[in-house]
Amino acid sequence: MNGGDLNANSIVVAALFVHQISRTWEGGLSGLRHNYAPVFAVHMAGWATAASQILALPLALTAALWGGTMWMRGASVVLVVLWMLSVQRRLANHAWLGIVSTIGFAFTPAHTDPLIARDLLVGVYLSAALFKLNGEYLFSSRSAGRVVLAFYFGQLGLRPARFQLRWLPAGVILSEFAVGALLLIPHGVLPALVIAMVMHTAFGVSGNFPFSITALALWALVMSPRAGYLVLPMAHDVVWWAVPLFAVLALTLGRTSPGARPPGLLAKDTCLGVVYGVLCASALGRPEPTFPGGSSTVMVNCVIGAMFLLNVGLVMAGVKLEWSFAMFSSLRPFGRSWIQRGARREWPRYYHLTLPDRIPKALLKSVPAGFLYQSTKGTHVVHEAVARRLEDLAGKHGLTFQPKQVESNRESNALVPKLTQSEPRRTILLFPAIISKEFSQSHLG
Repeated sequence: MNGGDLNANSIVVAALFVHQISRTWEGGLSGLRHNYAPVFAVHMAGWATAASQILALPLALTAALWGGTMWMRGASVVLVVLWMLSVQRRLANHAWLGIVSTIGFAFTPAHTDPLIARDLLVGVYLSAALFKLNGEYLFSSRSAGRVVLAFYFGQLGLRPARFQLRWLPAGVILSEFAVGALLLIPHGVLPALVIAMVMHTAFGVSGNFPFSITALALWALVMSPRAGYLVLPMAHDVVWWAVPLFAVLALTLGRTSPGARPPGLLAKDTCLGVVYGVLCASALGRPEPTFPGGSSTVMVNCVIGAMFLLNVGLVMAGVKLEWSFAMFSSLRPFGRSWIQRGARREWPRYYHLTLPDRIPKALLKSVPAGFLYQSTKGTHVVHEAVARRLEDLAGKHGLTFQPKQVESNRESNALVPKLTQSEPRRTILLFPAIISKEFSQSHLG
């Protein structure tokens, strides 16, 4: 084995950078200026949003690579947080995982990095399994697992068998629970890694390689023989088979949209497969990791365990839901799952919007036309934070989207106009930016 030069902090920042490159590759440069739905309600100017999207993570990666001092590590964290504040509509689970990892790795001793990475993975897999333990995911035809499988098979020109659609949700839950549990027992890490690689390969080819890359970055740190650093296998090591294998799988099986993939998309998927393969090879290069003991172990376990318990508690209290959607849990606002025991009938607030007769070109620089169409065609409603921002932007041009507050109606199984109206407020997006009015429609986040 040869020691690598990439420390834990830089590995995770690099994974976030891959996520940003992938999104920009798919959406183009024009979308970098959009600032209509900042997740944390920090409304930066279009140019500042674009600059943060383009520059923050490369600068953070540079600072992380030079992270020999607390100042440089602190700078990398500040830049990652700046990037987070520029993110619109949704902070994906793997992005949030990367941000938390970056903060943890930056301000703790390097010898605890494998333990932090392991505990974060345990929390992710176990909470993902827990959130999916609801009737909508397990039994309904709207189950995110069934919808995604049918869509992906359709892109391949195949039709999933009935038993696959029937048992996939339970299989996903069991796999996620098994990975989280195996990570906590002696000699369970290697079988957990194998199961995780199978799952993340499926997630990757069906459209979410950035998630798989972020997770495997943490796996590579868990398995690293040099605590706090990524260690690549020797050049002749057999585990390098992972790189060409996953590149081919990404090239041939990767699907994110209907129709033939253009050359640019083929190149992007292949590159993501290569990065994923390198991380898999690194994780496979050492079969049995070791973790530090003593008081530091207890403290890390307690802190990270408390973080995930808080996350679950917020969902159950009805305070937060958006990042649970990113796990394709089939949870949704105003849902009736057991895990949403604290869900409120009148909160979060959603609004029906009406498209004005004219849309100035200047407005489309901040808001994509596709989102305006979807949010005003009558079948969807938007979160109050987005409604407020759209109204502010429209007001600069003498227009209005006429936001009308809606509420849950159990009889019609839909969101209907509320008798008592209130103005949308500026708040953070702890819930999806846009959802279907009809509860019978599936929602994937």
